[in-house]
Amino acid sequence: ECMYGNDDARTVEKINEDSLRYTYACITESMRLCPTVLQTARDLLKPLDLDGCVIPVGTRVFINLVKLHVDERNFDRPLEFCPERWVRWEDGEWIEREDEVESIDRKGNPSSSRVDNNKHTNDYCHNQGPKSNNPHHQSQNEHAETIPAANPKNFLAFSHGARNCVGKRLAILETTMMVAMIVKDFIV
Repeated sequence: ECMYGNDDARTVEKINEDSLRYTYACITESMRLCPTVLQTARDLLKPLDLDGCVIPVGTRVFINLVKLHVDERNFDRPLEFCPERWVRWEDGEWIEREDEVESIDRKGNPSSSRVDNNKHTNDYCHNQGPKSNNPHHQSQNEHAETIPAANPKNFLAFSHGARNCVGKRLAILETTMMVAMIVKDFIV
């Protein structure tokens, strides 16, 4: 009522939680390709060895997030907009794909920073359980089968770890709800 004023009779309809997962994936993928913050900086707390060149403690290091997010070592087919790297269609709903990413040790070193495409192609997506009759969902699954799940540790639009953005959850929630409210009246 407060959003539209007391005289307006509009009501907020329940938004399908399943659709919000895909909306969230679209927003995440958009921020991967066009991050709102282009770079971040950190002061080294210990020496960093980069191919034999040692960078001393206290040096301020700048991290180019745009380059990081379009690097093939971090994301397969990095220049493609593919929300299915974050979610997959399974048993009639969108499921986050984080469970497909291999573990990362406490120092942030991945045992394999990217998922082996062949390992998961036959084990995930619409191959488990009944297929959706919706042609859009079937085409999305075909796309999800051809691209490995994104490793969330490689997505730094809000930074990561102890110094990540404190407003990340709120920003994602507000953006997801705003997009959902804008597109709810459109037939997609």
